[in-house]
Amino acid sequence: MSKRAERKIVDLNQRLEKETPKKVKTGSSKSRFFWRRVVVGIFLAYSVIVVGSFVHQTVKMNQLEKEISSVQNKIKAVEMSNTKLKEEIKLLQTDEYIERRAREELNLVKPGEKVVIPAVGKKKQ
Repeated sequence: MSKRAERKIVDLNQRLEKETPKKVKTGSSKSRFFWRRVVVGIFLAYSVIVVGSFVHQTVKMNQLEKEISSVQNKIKAVEMSNTKLKEEIKLLQTDEYIERRAREELNLVKPGEKVVIPAVGKKKQ
């Protein structure tokens, strides 16, 4: 090759280097490593928050289920007590019960009945 041809090739190569856009570095490897750590840290923090929230909600739900069970047991006890009281009210409203109470506590008698009071005697010593 002649010197002139070599010169042209060198000139063309220099022109191409000037006209070709150079690749711009986006950052050093340290910078990229830092940002990767930041992203991973944010992801881990978010994961911890989500898991913590899930655990908190699970604990809260268990507490509410226990409270519901306790309230249902109290309702059953109150319903049983209510049933017993209703039965007692029915008994207290019967004529037989009212008559017995009137005789025992108020010393009332039916017309035509005679009251017998036992005599209480003094004991001799």
